Amino acid sequence: MSKRLINLKNTMLKLFLILIFGYFYIQPVKAMKEVTLGWSVWSDTEVLAKLAKKAIKSEMGICLKLDVDTPENHFQKLLNGKIDIMFMAWIPSEQEKYFNAHSQNITKLGVLYSGVQFRFAVPSYIPKDAIGSLSDLKKPDIKERLNGMIHVDDLRPNVEESIKKTISEYDLDDYKYIPAVSESVYTSLEHHVRRNHWIVVSAWSPHWIFSKWDLRVLEDPKNTHKNKKLVYAIGHKDINTRLPEIASFFSRMQIPVLELEELMYKAKETTFDQAVSEYIEKNPKRIKYWVTGKMN
Repeated sequence: MSKRLINLKNTMLKLFLILIFGYFYIQPVKAMKEVTLGWSVWSDTEVLAKLAKKAIKSEMGICLKLDVDTPENHFQKLLNGKIDIMFMAWIPSEQEKYFNAHSQNITKLGVLYSGVQFRFAVPSYIPKDAIGSLSDLKKPDIKERLNGMIHVDDLRPNVEESIKKTISEYDLDDYKYIPAVSESVYTSLEHHVRRNHWIVVSAWSPHWIFSKWDLRVLEDPKNTHKNKKLVYAIGHKDINTRLPEIASFFSRMQIPVLELEELMYKAKETTFDQAVSEYIEKNPKRIKYWVTGKMN
C-alpha cells in the first residue's frame, strides 16, 4: 500500500473521529445550557413556572433554573441580567408601572393567559333568581341569609380597593368583609357548601376554588371590574437574539384559564410535579406547539 493512500486513510479516519466526537460533545453542552426564570409565590405562577421547566427540559434539553422573589425585585434582576425571563407581569395592573418605566430594556414575550378578573361568587345551589348579580346582595332577605358577610381570600391593597369599590357602587355598606387569611376562607366555604348554607366569596380568577367547587360568578351590571387583565411572560431586552429558542417557547406558551384552575387544584391536591407531569402527558400537541410552533 502506497504512503499516499495510507495518509489518505489516516486523514479520513481523523475526520470521522472528529465528527463522532463533535456529535457527542455538542449534545451535552446543549443539555447543560442554563436559563433563569423568576417567579413569585402565587399558585398560578408556581405551577406555570414548573410546567415550563419540565417541558423545556424534556423537549429541548435545556435546564431552566427557577428564582423565587417578589415581582418588584424580579424587574430589577431582569434589568441587571440576573434572570432571563419573569413570570408574571399583570398588565394593566400592579406591575404595569414597572414595565412602563423600563419598557425599553424589557421584552414582552407572550400572553400566558388572559381574562384575569376580580370576582364575587356563590355556590351554584343558591338559586340564580335569588342571587344572580351583585345588585341582589342589597336585598334585605339576601343580606340576612348571608349574615351580612363577604368572605375574602386576599386583602392585598389592590384587592381591598376592588372590594371597597364594589361595596360603594352597589350600596353594600352594611356588609362586612372578612379579612381572613386564605385557608380560613376556604374552610368557611367548605363548611357552608357541605351544609348547603349560603355564602358569598371574592377571589381573583384564575383560582383553584373555581375548580374544586361549583361556583357561580355574580354578574356585575355596573362594570366595577370591567378591566380584564393580561398576564405576560417578559424577558431581558436581548433575549430574542441571545436565547431565540427560549424566547420562541415563551411567546407561544399560553393556557386557557379553566385548564389553569384545574392544574392549580391538581397541584394543591397532589404535588406540583405530579400535576405538571400529568398535564404534559395529556396535552402533547400543545406542548409540541410551545416547543416547535407546529400545530400538528
